[in-house]
Amino acid sequence: MTEYREHSWLTNSDGLRAISVEQGDHTLWRYVEWRWYHPYPENPAVDPTWSPTHWSGFYDSQAEVERDARAALERFG
Repeated sequence: MTEYREHSWLTNSDGLRAISVEQGDHTLWRYVEWRWYHPYPENPAVDPTWSPTHWSGFYDSQAEVERDARAALERFG
C-alpha cells in the first residue's frame, strides 16, 4: 500500500472546505477534498473534524495536481 504525505493544505473562503495535496512513495501526486464535519446537534458526542469527501486520480507532476486542486477549491467558493 502506498503511503502519502501531505504537501500543502488549502481552504476555501468560509473555511468549511479544504484541499490537501499529497505525494506518494513513487512520486505520484493526488489531492483530497475535505469538508468540516460538525455533527452537533444530531450527535454531540462526536467531536467536529475534517472528513474526506473525494480523492483525485493520480498525477505525475506537482504542478498538474496543484492546478487541478486549486480549480476544485474554487468550485467550493
